Amino acid sequence: MITPMNHRLEVGTSTISRSSTYPENLSKIADSDDKRSSSFGQYNNHQILAASEKLNQREQAAFGYLSHDASTSGIIQFAKAYISYINSLAPEEQNGVRYRGTKESVSNLLAQAQTQLQNEKEKPVGASTEFKSLLSRILDEMQNQFQQRGINQKSHFSNDKTTDVVTISEAGHRRLSNQI
Repeated sequence: MITPMNHRLEVGTSTISRSSTYPENLSKIADSDDKRSSSFGQYNNHQILAASEKLNQREQAAFGYLSHDASTSGIIQFAKAYISYINSLAPEEQNGVRYRGTKESVSNLLAQAQTQLQNEKEKPVGASTEFKSLLSRILDEMQNQFQQRGINQKSHFSNDKTTDVVTISEAGHRRLSNQI
């Protein structure tokens, strides 16, 4: 039984929509240590930890077990499972701090992966010398985002180690300092 500080509440009795596959809004409790959460400060550390563990188990069972396959097909399976999981949550949980906006992001990833898979079927890897995996394109986009923010990142590879060097321009440093 998980109880808020001011009154008793069993996990599973919080008000949620009937269309939810999951009867408890674990995110409300697990995210209550986040100032952006509407439940900020309502639960103690033990309650937050217990809810977080249950939430992690629920996510692992729903989609997390698919996270080890970085192939295009694997990304598609993961994205579909994630979207299905989000759709199975009550609207209150979907719009909470933990999940807000993630369905849209993963839907975009799914569309990109499906396009990539179609391209792979139409033009197999061996037929193109300019093939780029979906993961490579995602990393390239991250690099572009860093550069737009004034952060220049370079990776140096050798046989025995990888070294990442991050250089931040003065303007980028000011922007980061202002956000902190």
